[in-house]
Amino acid sequence: MNRPSARSSRRWLALLFLAIVSLALAGCGPKVIVLRQAAPNPMTARSSFYLQTASFAGLTIHGVPEAEWMRRQGPQAASRWEANRVAMNTTLAEGFGFGNYAYAGFAQAKDPAGAFRIATDFVRYEPDASPALIAARVSVVDPQGAAVDEIEIDAFYGGSSPDENARGCARSVGVQAAVYLSRRTGLKR
Repeated sequence: MNRPSARSSRRWLALLFLAIVSLALAGCGPKVIVLRQAAPNPMTARSSFYLQTASFAGLTIHGVPEAEWMRRQGPQAASRWEANRVAMNTTLAEGFGFGNYAYAGFAQAKDPAGAFRIATDFVRYEPDASPALIAARVSVVDPQGAAVDEIEIDAFYGGSSPDENARGCARSVGVQAAVYLSRRTGLKR
């Protein structure tokens, strides 16, 4: 049996890397759009952040308002969706690096006083898309209450169930928000 040489293994790994990068550049990954960015940047590597509970106030699912969608689904599906909303906040925090997945670079404030607040608004969810899509608007608000930065994130997740998709999309929003803030604070995640 012929064993591959180290040179052919490196070539194979290089091709695999190029394929992955090509897929990412082709739009298969999350999309982040900067809507507002304060200049000069008031955030530093020593800034602390407080992650607020995500808002679902303006959410549409399949293009209809969340309340209408839940009414159409019936009480059992509505109950499952309520559980998903709670779980989505947990996975959003995990993705950002809080909770059990604490990322040492970010100081997590237990109290919003004196910290930059991170407000996430989930605005659109397409659970039956392949992969599922959730669009979110993430705002960073300074300790005085002024909006500093605002980004829009389209996150995708291809799980095996609608519940897994909702949670995976929320985690991806958290990860992308953390990547954005790490660059803004100089921590480069």
